[in-house]
Amino acid sequence: MRSKDWQVGLALLLACLPVSSPAAEGPGMKPGIEQREVDPRQRPFILKGIISPEKPAVGETLEIAAEIRSRVHPHIRVMVRFFIDGQKREETAYVIAPAAESFVTHDWQATKGKHTVRIEVVSPAGILYESWEGQITIK
Repeated sequence: MRSKDWQVGLALLLACLPVSSPAAEGPGMKPGIEQREVDPRQRPFILKGIISPEKPAVGETLEIAAEIRSRVHPHIRVMVRFFIDGQKREETAYVIAPAAESFVTHDWQATKGKHTVRIEVVSPAGILYESWEGQITIK
């Protein structure tokens, strides 16, 4: 069995189990709503990264936003990870509502240079659903 096969198998197994949690009170979530894991091969999300402002100055605060559109019907619990130049800056738990659009943001103080911004949407078990990567140059 290849190393990722067990992760996909676990995701498929979890997809069959309802996950109703009173602790699920994060953004976009109400207590007691059923949530499920989904097969990452289904590509359950469309992810778009937005960096604002487009031409920041050194020291200016940038807002990095993950625009996540759900293609599936159950509520899905995810982790949204923000990376700058390969270093994880933030990880946020979030529940995506069925067939909805959600925004998760991270603020970052701009430093001089060319930077790579990466956003990942992963399952609570760490299985990658979707990722986005972009570049920004700060002068």
